Amino acid sequence: MNCQRFDEVINDVAREQIMDATLRHEAFRHIRECSTCAARLNDEQALTHQLRDFALTTKSMSAPERVGAHLLEAFDSQSEVRRQPIRRASGSRYWLAAVAALVLVVCGLFIAFLAGPTAQQAGVTNLPEGERGKKFRKRRH
Repeated sequence: MNCQRFDEVINDVAREQIMDATLRHEAFRHIRECSTCAARLNDEQALTHQLRDFALTTKSMSAPERVGAHLLEAFDSQSEVRRQPIRRASGSRYWLAAVAALVLVVCGLFIAFLAGPTAQQAGVTNLPEGERGKKFRKRRH
């Protein structure tokens, strides 16, 4: 393992997270060889322990009851938010959209009709009469 790869796993190692045993072994082997990464791991572990201690000491803390009372009073004093009525699409908009869709479909069909089948799509070839007969006979056999 090199320093760059160790940098990718240092947080998991410092927080004692579940990780691949081989990867953990390689990380510890690397810190035995690299004093810079070992010092960084020590710093990360110290920070992790300090944060855990801080979380434990502040877990039981709560705001005084007067703060809660002031918050409830502030919420009660605010006027109730009025609901905005939901606007429904008007009937004219619906019919306008339906007509537009119909016009698009008709235009598409008209363009397809004008384009018509090409000679290849219709199966027509430009072979002379004698050639067409030979080709037809070859297919039958």
